[in-house]
Amino acid sequence: MQGALGQFPEPIHRLFNLGEERGVLFGMSFGYADDVDANKARTVRAELDDSVSFYE
Repeated sequence: MQGALGQFPEPIHRLFNLGEERGVLFGMSFGYADDVDANKARTVRAELDDSVSFYE
């Protein structure tokens, strides 16, 4: 589910009348964190308002 709209963004582009210059990213995770080194990785992130648009 996390990468599905990244691979198939056309329905979202049509629904929200988004131009081709807009990318679509969708992620949703369920479960509990494992004590695995890969889950401890942290990266620098842009501010939410600089990288995301919310539509209703």
